[in-house]
Amino acid sequence: MTPLSFRGEKVATEKEILLTITMLVSNRIDTIGRCMDSIYPLLQRIPGELIVVDTGSTDGSIEVARRYADRIVPFTWRNDFAEARNAGLRLARGEWVMFLDDDEWFEDIEEITEFFESGEYKAYNRGVYLVRNYGDQEGSSWTQSNAARMVRRRPETKFIGRIHEYIGPQEGPSKYFSAYVHHYGYAFATQEERIRHSLRNLTLLEEETARCQEDVRLLAHLVQEYFAIGEMGRAQDVCRKVMEIYQPQDRNYAGYCYNISLRAFMEQKDWAGAYDWGKRLIGQGAPTKVALLGTIGEMISVCHKVGRYREGINCLKKYLDLYEAVRKGSAREEAFSDLSRYLQDGEKEYMYAEGIALAVLDGDYEQAESFFLMKDWKAVPLPLFKDTLDYVVELWAMTGYRREYTEVLDRVMKSAPCRGQIEEKLTEYARTDREAYGRLLRIFGAGEDTSCMSRRYRFLYYAAAKKRGLGTAGEKGSSTEPQETESGDRMEEELTRLWEEAENPLLWEGEMWEAICQNNLHVWRIVERTSLDRWAAQVRGWLEAWLPAKDGSETVSPEADTDIPESGYRADASIMQERTVCSGELLLGELPRKEAVSPHARFLDIKYREGMLRKKIQRTAQSGEPGREQREQILKDMKPFGCRVLDLYKTIYRPEIFAEGRTEILPPEAAFAVCMDKALRARQEGDLPTYLRQIAEAAKSYPGMGESCKVLLRIEEEENRNRITYAEQMEFILLAERMKHSVRVMMEGGNMEDAARILSQLRILVPEDRELDTLEELVRN
Repeated sequence: MTPLSFRGEKVATEKEILLTITMLVSNRIDTIGRCMDSIYPLLQRIPGELIVVDTGSTDGSIEVARRYADRIVPFTWRNDFAEARNAGLRLARGEWVMFLDDDEWFEDIEEITEFFESGEYKAYNRGVYLVRNYGDQEGSSWTQSNAARMVRRRPETKFIGRIHEYIGPQEGPSKYFSAYVHHYGYAFATQEERIRHSLRNLTLLEEETARCQEDVRLLAHLVQEYFAIGEMGRAQDVCRKVMEIYQPQDRNYAGYCYNISLRAFMEQKDWAGAYDWGKRLIGQGAPTKVALLGTIGEMISVCHKVGRYREGINCLKKYLDLYEAVRKGSAREEAFSDLSRYLQDGEKEYMYAEGIALAVLDGDYEQAESFFLMKDWKAVPLPLFKDTLDYVVELWAMTGYRREYTEVLDRVMKSAPCRGQIEEKLTEYARTDREAYGRLLRIFGAGEDTSCMSRRYRFLYYAAAKKRGLGTAGEKGSSTEPQETESGDRMEEELTRLWEEAENPLLWEGEMWEAICQNNLHVWRIVERTSLDRWAAQVRGWLEAWLPAKDGSETVSPEADTDIPESGYRADASIMQERTVCSGELLLGELPRKEAVSPHARFLDIKYREGMLRKKIQRTAQSGEPGREQREQILKDMKPFGCRVLDLYKTIYRPEIFAEGRTEILPPEAAFAVCMDKALRARQEGDLPTYLRQIAEAAKSYPGMGESCKVLLRIEEEENRNRITYAEQMEFILLAERMKHSVRVMMEGGNMEDAARILSQLRILVPEDRELDTLEELVRN
């Protein structure tokens, strides 16, 4: 932002100056502008001055500061923050002085401005605003502390301390502002950067604490830096020393050490040690209420880790009582920065989530439900509670429907990771505890979330409600659950939306298809509204999902009949009761006669037959070396399959495309059928080379049937032991096709040199391929 006018346009006499703001500036080009803009309205509205101390800026920061500052004070840095600040303070003329850093800025300066404009400042000697220290660049994690950075200027006023300096004397009465500054100075991009910053501070702090061995303020900051670099043992040693020597005026720094001594155990994952130490701390009492609050809060997690669930629940109850007492206090407690997070609403909400986990682990679902209802699920983003989501789902599964559960579920379902986590739990309950599974479906049934997952479980709930005809309390006619007619209508509605939104409905689990079939829902009416291209993609995906794996084991579908039936498909109740129901078989079995001739139905019929054929050929190949008898059976099965494919696609594509053999513009199944038709005709005429070439072309046109074609060529290989087998020839052809595809990609990217190199290799592999002539011409031009 650009200020409305330069500071040079406002000149105040010494008598007029009410407030002097001092600031150290050094290489903060990213923040200096926001910092200056935030205090600019204050300096425009009251008599004031800005004194900037330049500690060696080289990135242009000082040029920005000149546009706002009344004075620029050059200063040679000597590892002493108080000395640098006092260089500016000595030039101050204001009745009050305030200091600010160049990497922080006010959210709103109005409250402080009014403090001076109204004359309220005359009743105070000190002003305290807030500093919000962020832990990340996104601003999602922060702590907040009091900043006593405004004092009435006296002859003895000065900054004290080489590091973590403060301005004194700090005498009351004090004015506490709700105004705060944003500070990203601790939001480091990497852990290495964080450690470098702490090591820089440690050098000064260790020197100062060696000289002032009982300065609790410095010792607390030393603990902070030890903790930051992972020196937990040293941090604990200094904490113990502070707890022995602190005086009442040091209670806020001592309170930080009290709390951090427990967290050091937790950082080392010494949960047994943390439990014993935490019990000891709570038993002896804390220097401040905030420190006690934070320590009890940490003990909730410690009890979770050591399996003392009931004790953790009791800690949470103590925490909540103390939280309310501290928040209701009339004065703002001057807590060390890191402790302020325990007073934030987000921290309390996290404690509720821990309480739900503890109560569920303890088997006290009534208590878990109580914590669930206390928690404000809108206060904090839900992913924060991902670790406890399993316990929340278990609470729902064990206690059943509540309106509040459904409201939270609708919110949770907006997060993709949470959806996955919930689905895992639902799958587990469907397998191990059908009653719990039914309770979860009931919660989905009352929801409004529109994701495919929610719709699917809502559909299953409606199916269950229709089947039972009972309310959730077990009473027929309960108004809390839809009745049979209503459930049927809702099922039709949800199924239609599900089908239209799902990526591939044919891959739904068996329970969905069981519900569809048992309720006689009209799936084909929905299918017919789907575009043929989308339907074809879904059927292809379904086919690959239930075909046997290459080792011969079934992936989804139960073992099918060996012979391919000419009409009719298995769709008996025993299949529907299995969890591995084959949706394609069920659809074909339920296909009305009048719809059997639609393109959608015929395509599914073809892919089903293809799957049966591929499974049969694969079993033939795995039974040993197939011979002439097996070849004849495969060819016998191929012929009617190919005829069905051609019959379908001849109703979609022009006849001349088939007459001219233009397989390149046909769908893969149709191109395969054309090649196989030519192969079968050539074999019938005794033209073995054409037969083999067309078999290879068929595999190239449709890789899905490639393994089946390879079986046929292996049979010919056994009968015709040439120098290079036909199976290898087919491998060469398939490899050549992949290489030609790579050449085209390279040419599109302008990589003609590599394309030419690969084409020269292809000439050796398939010298008679005429397509190479065209590609070589394009590369040359």
